[in-house]
Amino acid sequence: MGTIAKRSAGQLVRHENGRYYIHYADPTGRSRQLSTRTDSAKLAKQRLEDFRAQRPVSTTEPSIEQILDHYLADRKDSVASYDAIKFASRNLKRHIGHHKPSNLTRMIGRGYHQSRRKDGVKDGTIIREIVTLRAALRTAKHDKMYSCDVPHVEAPAAPPPRERWLTKDEATALLDAAVSPHIQLFIMLALDTGARKGAIFDLTWDRVSDDYSRINYTLPGRPTSNKRRAIVATTKRVRQALKNAQQLAQTDHVIEYNGKRVHNIQNAWGKTLKKSGIDHITIHGLRHTCATWLVMSGMVKHDKIARMLGTTKEMIDKVYGHHSPHYLSDAVSVLENH
Repeated sequence: MGTIAKRSAGQLVRHENGRYYIHYADPTGRSRQLSTRTDSAKLAKQRLEDFRAQRPVSTTEPSIEQILDHYLADRKDSVASYDAIKFASRNLKRHIGHHKPSNLTRMIGRGYHQSRRKDGVKDGTIIREIVTLRAALRTAKHDKMYSCDVPHVEAPAAPPPRERWLTKDEATALLDAAVSPHIQLFIMLALDTGARKGAIFDLTWDRVSDDYSRINYTLPGRPTSNKRRAIVATTKRVRQALKNAQQLAQTDHVIEYNGKRVHNIQNAWGKTLKKSGIDHITIHGLRHTCATWLVMSGMVKHDKIARMLGTTKEMIDKVYGHHSPHYLSDAVSVLENH
């Protein structure tokens, strides 16, 4: 046998086979042992807690960590946002991975919110992590990994939508402050095509037309999701910027730096913002700016804006509709003529 992991009424002992056992004395004082059927310290400790609380020690019900691993394996080749699911799962495992579905209570859920806030994470991120957990639990239940009801995991209230967008003067200042050509090109593509940052990072030259007038953001083989990618026309300044960039290109990707594909510009983004003197705006705020400008012009129908941004007309109406110069004008007209 190995060493005692925790000394108290009912002790975890790790045997030579790597498995943990609960060693205890029965009411007659006779020594007993109960296999936890796991070599995971986290799972073993959870099963020791069950034993001490006189709950049935379930060795068949999977842990949240196992459920998340199952979900990751299930989704790996079927979603474009796999990295986001992987990131959320890592944080969920760290805080509540040792729990089982039957143990998940409202207090554990709220405790998770508090722990993540102490990590400096905002509620929007916590919500995305809880959504990942809910999906993983549903998938595990469907695949008969556990038999109890799917627990309800409480999420924080949704934060209000972000209203920050750039004026034309601010956008010019941001482009002028770009700390390198690839950052300037990224900003220009985001402002003038409204593409999501992932689509811009994924863009390769074979999906840019020969005259740079069209960009196909659709990634070959990418699973279909609600975050669709569009084929868009380009502005004059984007065409010139693309032409200049391709003359110096060393990779297949449009956004590159030092001969390598770029996956993230967070550090350079912070430096560019500081240099421009602009109050904080997220990278996603560039897409928000593009949509706002289009709606504010009153010249483009919302269904066309939706196609350009790879979203729905309903979403454009809901999030950006109030920027339209015609917003509720028909209702006001009725009231004026009443």
